[in-house]
Amino acid sequence: VASSMLGYENQIFLDMYQENALLVLCEGLGLDRIFLNFLRLYSDLKELVFVLNTDPVEQEYYIEKLKSLGTSQLPCVVTSEYGAKERKRMYARGGIFFASSRILVMDLLVDRIPIHLVSGLLVTKAHKMADACQEPFIVRLFRQKNKEGFIKGFTDNPVSMVGGYGRLEKVMKNLFVGKVFLWPRFHLNVIECMDKRKPEVIEIGVVLTPAMQIIQTSLLEIVLACLKELKNENPGLETDEFTVENSLGRSFDRSIRTQLDPVWNQLSPKSKHLVSDLRTLRLLLRALSQYTCITFLQMLESSSGTQRAFGSNPGWIFLDAANNLFQHARARVHGKKSKQKDSKAKTCKELIDQGPLLEPSPKLSILTEIMDEIKEANKETEKTELGCGKVMICVSEMRGIYMLRDFFQYGTRASLLRLYNKTYKKSLLTVVGRIDLTVYLSCFNHRFFSRKVVRSIPAAILPSVTRITGNVPTDTDNPTGDNLPSTSKDDLQTTEENAEIDAIRYSGMKVMDSPETHLYALHGNPDPYVLARALEEIQPRYVILYDCSIHFVRQLEIYKACRPGVPLRVYFLTFQSSAEEQVYLTSLRKEKEAFHSLIQEKATMVVPKEREGKNEDDPQFDRSNKPAYDPRMAGGQRGCADEKKQTIVVDMREFRSELPSLLHKRGVEIEPITLEVGDYILTTNICVERKSLSDLIGSLNSGRLYTQCVAMRRHYSQPMLLIEFDANKAFSFQARGVAGAKLSLKELNQKLTLLLLHFPMLRLAWCSSPSAAAELFQELKLTREQPDPVKAASIGATEQDGVTSETKYNSAAYDFLLKLPGINSKNCRSILDHVTDLQHLFQLTEDKLEEILSSKINARQLYDFMHDK
Repeated sequence: VASSMLGYENQIFLDMYQENALLVLCEGLGLDRIFLNFLRLYSDLKELVFVLNTDPVEQEYYIEKLKSLGTSQLPCVVTSEYGAKERKRMYARGGIFFASSRILVMDLLVDRIPIHLVSGLLVTKAHKMADACQEPFIVRLFRQKNKEGFIKGFTDNPVSMVGGYGRLEKVMKNLFVGKVFLWPRFHLNVIECMDKRKPEVIEIGVVLTPAMQIIQTSLLEIVLACLKELKNENPGLETDEFTVENSLGRSFDRSIRTQLDPVWNQLSPKSKHLVSDLRTLRLLLRALSQYTCITFLQMLESSSGTQRAFGSNPGWIFLDAANNLFQHARARVHGKKSKQKDSKAKTCKELIDQGPLLEPSPKLSILTEIMDEIKEANKETEKTELGCGKVMICVSEMRGIYMLRDFFQYGTRASLLRLYNKTYKKSLLTVVGRIDLTVYLSCFNHRFFSRKVVRSIPAAILPSVTRITGNVPTDTDNPTGDNLPSTSKDDLQTTEENAEIDAIRYSGMKVMDSPETHLYALHGNPDPYVLARALEEIQPRYVILYDCSIHFVRQLEIYKACRPGVPLRVYFLTFQSSAEEQVYLTSLRKEKEAFHSLIQEKATMVVPKEREGKNEDDPQFDRSNKPAYDPRMAGGQRGCADEKKQTIVVDMREFRSELPSLLHKRGVEIEPITLEVGDYILTTNICVERKSLSDLIGSLNSGRLYTQCVAMRRHYSQPMLLIEFDANKAFSFQARGVAGAKLSLKELNQKLTLLLLHFPMLRLAWCSSPSAAAELFQELKLTREQPDPVKAASIGATEQDGVTSETKYNSAAYDFLLKLPGINSKNCRSILDHVTDLQHLFQLTEDKLEEILSSKINARQLYDFMHDK
């Protein structure tokens, strides 16, 4: 198994194989390769292994890789398509299983899995174990009944392991592991392995244009002003993380909402607008370095225009920095219009001066020079064993792929003019063919290169000037667009649409044949392994990082280390003293600080002997989480009722929430059954319908909650509506700000009040968190009768004649029957089984009623009501 692995990967594999442990690896250092070898090791019918926390894309990738390695027994993906009996047979056969957490929880609770035969669990994305509910529940159920099986956790997100107090220890506790292995990039074994086979890296620092520098400075000033205002508005918050440097990263939105969500309902409208503005400004800073000047201006005007349309003008719009921002963003696109225009201009410079300025990105000029270098290098190796090397260009997102596609097809000026025409509905004259970049840039007297002086690019011969209304086709062998054939507009449109569909599907496209060049997106891919697949399929010798990514840089290091005899040259482009460069450096610093913190925590951590939960009398599995005394018992002592086995019937669809796992942890036995009425059956009389705040708003608006309450009232004497709030958000009943909310707070209160007036027996339970709901359920069950799972499942279920019990009876007569004295939800079913209609009921004798109702008192009340004048 370890023959195809690098030296440090072999060491990690051996350490993890021998221990029940947690692996924390730095991002991009080959966690998928290590995990794949564990799957390959346990791909045997003699083993029974379950893999947690994988999505369908990851499952497909691992199965595809195992198949390519010649593995005969491939993992099985368990979905809801398989029935209960079929899943039981599959588990008995053995092998590796990818299953959703909801299915695993249900199969473990009903003993559908031969848990004593399970070899172990492999848990990916282990950093989520601190906040998840289903996966820790599965691990707990497994370790409670299986003391010998292994548990191994894997994560390559060290930053997520240090947020909050004791997060590493919490993850290890939920995983039931006693050891943690930390492997940062600065680990000696990793450094030694990578230094032996380094790729050739050429770092190119690109200088921002003067206009871009002013725009970036203005945006940073606005960000600083917004952060300062947010601190002043909320002095009670911990604002150490509210810095300009941190606000540039993608994780800042999540960190700021984590702090503000618990008090979101108390924030002023101004504070909420500031949070939204900070996100908008961060996106604009990223767009400045990644997109064209036209796209940036469009995003800027669109964001400010949208806020004005909704009457929420940002305060920063009146700052001097905002004035500079808009002024220079528009100047980059439109420039200064000439008073006199000569329609008969023929030279390249005259054509440029007549149109808008359309300042190009300096990176495009560097990219042109790099491609020329690669062509020269390929000429030298063309007749050798190496041959011509392929080129892989990586940009941040799909929009960058489209931008570079047009650049390679039409040249800088022509591609910008095409975008300008499309954006502003213009029809300007566009030069067909690539414009001389050296001549063009000299018009503005700027030098944008810090690596070296760009050599002169031969001026392209301009064959013609045409008015472009559609897309100009181009031959893949001729990226400059010279000698273009004639093609109809419909064909052109279809060609571009097909290209865009393929690009979205594969997150990459081929743009040149000589040298063979492919474009790929670093972020936003539905398939996280698209870049790894591309490296294996294309096997490039030249990689151009148009935008930077720590994850892919390390993937390139592994790619080169696994191919020692083949050269690899990496061009690393980044804007000097820019937000783009700062984001990259900040992410490196945070990862390094995270590992230092984890190393220190590991050195001082005290791991108890029973952490792995292998002892039979382990206190971790003590589920007798009961009150210290019962106020209902004389003297406050526990009576025999406390010793009874507490059971709650839970609808299978409820296992997406955290509540079932918390109930099980508190010592309550869970019976997972498909329920037609209610979500939780606490006792024979108490039925609970659980609603989150967003579900409650949607159900009240659609009328579905009324139907559910009608069903609960018919079958249970004590229906209950549990309104559950998120523990990490404000405990406030509000409609605005909730996803999908279309009701105002006044309308919501009115609908809820009408519901309570119509169902006077309905009880509302307001719970600030799932933990509070679990505690409430346990208190309600004390001294009460346990529910019957079979009876609960039969209520509302489809009967043999194809109808349900809800539609079997006349609802109007049914509701009237419940209003009669002596009839309740318990004996109502007996009346329905013995009486055809109300007229038949009124003809029965008192003795017959006593026989049906099994109660002399109830029979007397009902008979007197029907016959006494």
